[in-house]
Formats: sequence, structure tokens, C-alpha cells
Amino acid sequence: MDNNPYGNGLFDLESQELNDCINGVDYELRHNNSEVIEICRKIERLKNKFPKIREIFEEDDIFPLNYKESEALKQTIDLYRELIQQKYYGIFFRGGRECHNYYKKMGII
Repeated sequence: MDNNPYGNGLFDLESQELNDCINGVDYELRHNNSEVIEICRKIERLKNKFPKIREIFEEDDIFPLNYKESEALKQTIDLYRELIQQKYYGIFFRGGRECHNYYKKMGII
């Protein structure tokens, strides 16, 4: 990324700092956000009740599903979408906080 006018900080999409920041958001959400914790529990319950769903998500296998399994797969996908949305929100707000702290450190605010 030699052509990056912003240097090798958080603006570098391949930077370790950015990767650490995103992983930190994911960790914080999964351990401190009650809504995310509940979503993860629901996903795990569905995977325990319907083993084919676990294998679909974790092993990338393909199975014929009956009606109940199909409904459970739909619920699981919806829960994963909620989980991803929560992660996006977390990253957005972390970015805002990091930006605020950076501007404060620079004396801009």
C-alpha cells in the first residue's frame, strides 16, 4: 500500500490495527452485549436441535431438509443477519469513538 496518502494507520484496509479493532468489536459484542449474547444462544439452540443446520453452517455440507429443518434454517439465517447488523453497528460506533479520540488528541476538538 505504498500509494496510500494516509500512511499505514487505520485508513489502510489491510492494517493490523484495523483488523484488531474489528476483532475487538466482535469480541466485546459477543461477551458484553446482551442482545448479541441472546442471538448467539438462539443460534446455538437451533444448531443443537437440528444437527443438519450445524453441519450446513460449519461443514458447508448439503442435505435435504424437511419442513421443520427448513424453517429452522430460515430462522438461523435471520439470526445471523441480526448478528451481522449488530457487528456493523459496533464497528460504526467504534470508528466514531476512535475518530473522536484522535481529533481530541490532535487538539481539533
